[in-house]
Amino acid sequence: MRALNRHSHIWFILLCGILCSMHKLSLHCSIPDYFSIAGLIIICFIYILGNRHWKKLWRIINFPIAIGTGLFLLWTEFCWPYFNSEITYYTSSKECICSKEQFEKISRSEAIKDIEFTFNHIKKIHPAFRDSIPSQFKKEYQQSYNRINSSDSISIGDLHISIQTFIATLHDAHTNISPFVDNWHSISGSKYGKLISVNGIPFDSIFQIRKHQYSFETEEFGRKCIIDDLYCYELISFLGLNKDVNSFSFQTDDRDTTTLYFTIEDYFNQKGEGNTSFSQTPKNILWVNDTINIGYICIPSFNSYEKNYREEFKNELSAFFAEIDQKNIENLIIDLRYNVGGNNHLWMDMMNYFSECPIEFGTRIRRRGPFMLESKNKCLCNHPVSNRFTGKIFVLTSCMTFSAAMEFTDCLQGNNLATIVGTSPGNKPNCFTNITQFCLPNSHFHLHIATEAHKRTRPELGDTPIIPDFECPSDDAYNQVAEIVKMQQDSK
Repeated sequence: MRALNRHSHIWFILLCGILCSMHKLSLHCSIPDYFSIAGLIIICFIYILGNRHWKKLWRIINFPIAIGTGLFLLWTEFCWPYFNSEITYYTSSKECICSKEQFEKISRSEAIKDIEFTFNHIKKIHPAFRDSIPSQFKKEYQQSYNRINSSDSISIGDLHISIQTFIATLHDAHTNISPFVDNWHSISGSKYGKLISVNGIPFDSIFQIRKHQYSFETEEFGRKCIIDDLYCYELISFLGLNKDVNSFSFQTDDRDTTTLYFTIEDYFNQKGEGNTSFSQTPKNILWVNDTINIGYICIPSFNSYEKNYREEFKNELSAFFAEIDQKNIENLIIDLRYNVGGNNHLWMDMMNYFSECPIEFGTRIRRRGPFMLESKNKCLCNHPVSNRFTGKIFVLTSCMTFSAAMEFTDCLQGNNLATIVGTSPGNKPNCFTNITQFCLPNSHFHLHIATEAHKRTRPELGDTPIIPDFECPSDDAYNQVAEIVKMQQDSK
């Protein structure tokens, strides 16, 4: 005991270090919400108790340590959006639990706990809630709460609808809840043609009926999300489909209509990939053809799950642009039609090849508790690279061009560096972005919450989606560019 008292100043410093390291531990296991406050109380108690026995030097040393640790704990508890999160900086941090099956029921108290968890975390983290709770969000939340509170139990599918209905009022495509499953079970509906009806209900009517359940910023993105979900067994309850059999009517390219019936077995015969979001980054497609004077790069994702992926991406770009320079290619196509975003640093690395001068890009405003922290750097200072590209750049976009891919497109268009071809990206340049993720305590749905507000590169364009310079169906975008390049070649 004497030794403990004699070295209490050392134990105090160790305790402060352990408490400060717990915020990292929260990324791998759940820490109680009151942990930081409890830690702060313990520090104050030990400091006051030990201060009487410490020598003057240790009192001087331990005072700023105590203050710093206390402020850090308060910051972690009330300001850091990744406390107890399951994802941070584009990497998975915890072993994820699969969501409960959509037809399974949970008790009223369990459902209330999930809905309150969602409400409190969005209120704490989302930038739109810094000053007050949006009125429509609050109204829909109260209606969902009352609906759940009036029932003895609720199915997981109905809980999904209840929670997503009030989240959707934010019109923020980054903030939502979704099931987490090992494997999605889907039918390959797109191969049959354009979906025109389900169970005799026209798709346009389905969209109008169900759009209040979806978080989207552009209508085409919302339609695409609903179509994809209609093909997915894990979401049939969410969309009001039959459990046993459903009819889908498609229109083929020659405008013929065909109706197919799908049972549960049809969904399960096609094993999906599930939530394999943090396993492997999709491979890029790059080629250079000097006959048609085009260099092509298709980037399916800006996610960087492998440890050294960013360096690999830089090396891939270096080799690609070296070949472009060697073959005197004058036209570059960047295909972002299927890129749903990821790590902004990857597209920023690519910008080095397009301009020697600093490049303006959109403002980012991070919410950290009661504070809104605006990014100081409004310009991207490019690093010197060999083989800088000086030709024409074409960017192919679709409604699935999303998040970081949209920001890349906005930066290129805002600096007059590229011609955009296709359809408007899936979210607006003025948007909320950079998610943190939590697991709801009972349903185990994944809750995604935006932590930042992003403002477009050219504010004078207002709160509108990116409008392509050449609008055309996204499937025809490459052919449109190839035709433009051919006409330019023929005119020389």
